[in-house]
Amino acid sequence: MGQLQSSQEDDDAIPQVLQKANNNQPLQSNNKKQEQITVLLLGPGESGKSTLFKQIQYLYNQGIALETKRKALKDVVYSNIIENMRSLIEATHMYNWPIENSENREIAHLISDSNLKIEELEDIGWAERIERLWNDKGIQMAITNAEKFQIYDSATYLFENIRRLCCQGYTPTVEDLIHTRIKTLGINDVTFSLAENNNINNTNGRTLRLVDVGGQRNERKKWLHLFSEVNAIVFMISLSEFDLTCYEATDTKRLEESRTVLESIANNSLFQDTPFVLLFNKVDILEQKLQKKSFKNYFPEFQGNETNSTMKEKILL
Repeated sequence: MGQLQSSQEDDDAIPQVLQKANNNQPLQSNNKKQEQITVLLLGPGESGKSTLFKQIQYLYNQGIALETKRKALKDVVYSNIIENMRSLIEATHMYNWPIENSENREIAHLISDSNLKIEELEDIGWAERIERLWNDKGIQMAITNAEKFQIYDSATYLFENIRRLCCQGYTPTVEDLIHTRIKTLGINDVTFSLAENNNINNTNGRTLRLVDVGGQRNERKKWLHLFSEVNAIVFMISLSEFDLTCYEATDTKRLEESRTVLESIANNSLFQDTPFVLLFNKVDILEQKLQKKSFKNYFPEFQGNETNSTMKEKILL
């Protein structure tokens, strides 16, 4: 493996890996490939790659930085609301956490039976209904035990902001879209000038192509044909998922999946001289979880101190 660097701060890690990729790429004016640096975002599903992709687009005034783009993604926010509430309702049935209020049970029935349409969420009346359902004891029991089923990290954010999100004339904010989940299918990329980043020196007019690929198992075969044109890799791992299992294989812990995929990429001979950043993500959620549950309950072999700040770096060793 090439030059490994680990970080928990996106703002620090990304400029540094771009600088290393820039330094490692000799400029040849007669070769356009040499004038463009390609950085590949890798990691398993739910690791936060697409969120980072959106954040970098925003920093370079692309993607969700544009109001027209944000307006076009309103239905994505509403779809996330419906999907997350359906997951919570299903969990109340699966684990016998009954929804207590009879009106809330009727609302849950309408949502879970696919009768609620995306466009209906512009009605403030639905915001009030979903808010009441969210606060029901059965739904709160489900979100408290979210490690038992599949649900997005952003569920709490969406439901705590439901009245602002579900109203006429709503336009998603940048933060709203950072908290939404769109499963990456295929390959998404964005290109911009490195000269726009004041943290990168000697850019010589080069451009950066940032590539985001799907992280689910059935998407990883699409990674292979990109390997030959990569100048740097950012591999993302969500540290907060130690208590969760994979969407595709509920008998596999997500953190174990991350370690397996990381080893397969890091030991690939194609990347022997490639700058490589290991980016630990969702550290804030990890810290919140550790206040309520023990990491050792899920990984008994872990011998570190769960309250020590260095614990995050030791998880994958």
